[in-house]
Amino acid sequence: MKLETSHGIEPEASAARIETLIRSGEERGDFIILSQADQIYLQTTGGNDAFITEYRNGDEDQHYSSKHPLTANQLLDLMVRYLERDPNWDDGCEWEPLGESEDEPTTTWDLKWS
Repeated sequence: MKLETSHGIEPEASAARIETLIRSGEERGDFIILSQADQIYLQTTGGNDAFITEYRNGDEDQHYSSKHPLTANQLLDLMVRYLERDPNWDDGCEWEPLGESEDEPTTTWDLKWS
């Protein structure tokens, strides 16, 4: 799997590298993306035991956000299981469709295209 941060792309992810990035905000930058293919990925942002995490498994109808921030240890476990393609990689994490979080304001758009 490919590993991406705000500092660049690494073609091959490893559990050790993921742990280093999670624990070092300086190396991580603003985000970590672990991708299997285009539009199939797990991504996170944040730090200090408050990581906001999303995953996408294809089209926009399969784009989810964690209901609660994850600790560094929870995130590490989640990302390593995803990397290993564990069929139960997301056990222990509550997900909701992206944009349906009660904590986020909902914006509606009324656009007319000409």
